[in-house]
Amino acid sequence: MKKTIKLMLCTVLLGGMVMSAQEQQKGVEFGIKAGLNLTKFRNTSSKFKIGAMGGVFSQYRLSKQLAIRSEILYSAQGAKSKNTSGKIKLNYINMLPAIIKFYPIDKLSLEAGPQVGYLLGGKGAGFVKSDFKKIDYGAALGIGYSLTDDLEVAIRYNLGLVDITKENNTSLKNSVFQAGLSFKL
Repeated sequence: MKKTIKLMLCTVLLGGMVMSAQEQQKGVEFGIKAGLNLTKFRNTSSKFKIGAMGGVFSQYRLSKQLAIRSEILYSAQGAKSKNTSGKIKLNYINMLPAIIKFYPIDKLSLEAGPQVGYLLGGKGAGFVKSDFKKIDYGAALGIGYSLTDDLEVAIRYNLGLVDITKENNTSLKNSVFQAGLSFKL
């Protein structure tokens, strides 16, 4: 687990350093991101659960209208049961290696790209870590708006594409809405 997290961190940092070395004049931007998740499981009768999200990013501007962004985020996910008071919390490190950001107008961005999540652990509603797959992957779609040169507000939907359980009779897929602020350092 620690090796995977270190690998994810090194990938984002190395990517940022390579881009920085190639284009120092255009610049790579680095920053922090924090916000809230609204999560539930698809394919089940679950209700939304609120969780925290936060981490770091690097962004390389290819042109005035196009950028590539990488993120590593802690993400509290899970769901509440519709039938009982039970809930399950799953803690992930999510890596978004190459979010493509398109700027149709100056401060507005549309974004899309892949997401890979690593399950750190969880709790609640009979959670047993060995019943869940360590790796989750999906697609991210979002929209952002730059409030200032250093501050951006964004919303994103992360669509889980794989069953995160190891059980054959259950199919849980993550469904995550995020609202967050990004601050360039």
